[in-house]
Amino acid sequence: MSATTMTGTVENVPQTGEPPPIAMLLPLLQSALTGSSLFVRLGVRLLLAMVYPLRIIWSIIHALLLPIIITLKIALDIVLFTPFSIIRTVAVAFYPVYVFCAVACIFGATVGIFGHYISTTILSVLAQSKYFTRPPSPPPTVPPSGPQAMLRKRKRKSVRVQ
Repeated sequence: MSATTMTGTVENVPQTGEPPPIAMLLPLLQSALTGSSLFVRLGVRLLLAMVYPLRIIWSIIHALLLPIIITLKIALDIVLFTPFSIIRTVAVAFYPVYVFCAVACIFGATVGIFGHYISTTILSVLAQSKYFTRPPSPPPTVPPSGPQAMLRKRKRKSVRVQ
C-alpha cells in the first residue's frame, strides 16, 4: 500500500469593506454605558438635593426626640439587657454542672436499660432450665359464708344519747 498525502488548499475569503458585526456593536455599547452613567449621576445629585434639607431638620428632630430616646435606652437596659446578662452569666457558670448531670442521666438510663435486658435474658434462660423453680402461687381465697360472714359485714351504728 502506498501512503497518500492529502493536501488541502485554503481559500481566501474575499475581503469586503464592511467591519465585523462585533465592531459595529462596540460603539453602541459605549454610548449606552455613557448615557446610563449620566442618569446615575443625575439620580444621585437629585437624591442628595432632596436629603440635604432633611439633614437640617434632622438636628431639630433629634434634639426633640433625645429625651425619649434616652428614656427608652435606659428602660431597655433595665428590662432587657441586664436580666439577659445575668442569666447568661449564671448559665455560663453552671454549664459544667449541667453537662455533668446530663451525662449522669444518660449513663444511668443506659445502665438501667441494659441491666433490665440482661436480667430478663438470664431469667428467660433459667426458666427454660429444669433447676429453675417458681414459688407456688397461693390458692384463691373463697369468702366465708354463714353467720360469721354476716357478722363481719354488719356496720356499727352509733346511738345518740339525749
